[in-house]
Amino acid sequence: MFNRKWGRKSQATFLIRTGESLRQGYSLQEAIELQSFHQNKVIQDKINYMLHLLSGGQTLTHVLTLMDFPNECCITLYFSEQSGQLAHGFLESGQLMMKREEHRSKLRKLLRYPLFLIWMFIVMIFIISTFLVPNFIKLYHSMNLELPLITRIVLSLNHHVPTIGVYILITILCGIICFFYFKKISIIKKISMMSQIPLLSRYIKLYFTRAFAFHLGSLLRSGLSINQALDTMTKQNMTAFSYQEALHVRQSIIKGEKLDHILAKHPYYLREFIEVIRHGQNNGRLGQSLMHYSDTLLNKLEELTQAWLAIVQPATLVFIGILLLSLFSSILIPIFHIMNGL
Repeated sequence: MFNRKWGRKSQATFLIRTGESLRQGYSLQEAIELQSFHQNKVIQDKINYMLHLLSGGQTLTHVLTLMDFPNECCITLYFSEQSGQLAHGFLESGQLMMKREEHRSKLRKLLRYPLFLIWMFIVMIFIISTFLVPNFIKLYHSMNLELPLITRIVLSLNHHVPTIGVYILITILCGIICFFYFKKISIIKKISMMSQIPLLSRYIKLYFTRAFAFHLGSLLRSGLSINQALDTMTKQNMTAFSYQEALHVRQSIIKGEKLDHILAKHPYYLREFIEVIRHGQNNGRLGQSLMHYSDTLLNKLEELTQAWLAIVQPATLVFIGILLLSLFSSILIPIFHIMNGL
């Protein structure tokens, strides 16, 4: 029906403003209708279609899925609706989407300039090694001088470009093969494997611990028992991880195992997660404890992302700077040698 996509940043703004309207006392229909003002025709049509579906009895989660909202946002809103915290769910989903878009925008800006410099470096090394350096070689031979080391390295790299290209192609092919093999593995095994990778481990554990804590905590806070909450998670249109994890945990609980003992066996959860569960069970407020813990992990995820961006940007620029310095050295050092020879 709609051939133009609803941008993620615009979707995030829609969710945040809808959540703010709900907090001010508007009904869901009224809150969504308010967002159609001052929008372009495409988004107004989408919002009107949403209202039509909602008035026809469709669930909020189903409507947002049809509108191509991220699956995680739909799940978050489902659990928030179940726990009676719909306004909070809208705000949290919108803020999370907005932060992700900001991070993606920063990453694109971060990579744009280095990629341009790399492209310029490749063009310059081709021009220099093809047209300029051969003249230096002739001149050096005529003066019985030896080429500087940096110049010889640049020439060697230029001569081995086809070989380097073959190695890169082989690496890409191996990566594709590994990717298709990786797709056949179950989602739980994939996450278990990724959680063992040193640089990726912390992020994986934060992300999936936060996801499971939020999903389970939302349902427990709405008054369901652990078994009922897990059963609900297996019946909803959730992510593959949440579905399989809830199914496995529920089967283990039916066999008589305790929740904290079950999750302690899984390598993709933070160790402190188990302590939070035990503390929540002991004081009878497991749902509230998990929700508070998920908010804390969300902040840690944002801090970790910011920290990675802060490291990647200068590291990338330093690397490109070294390459460019080496390239110019391969030109300037021979000139200085010739001048000294004269």
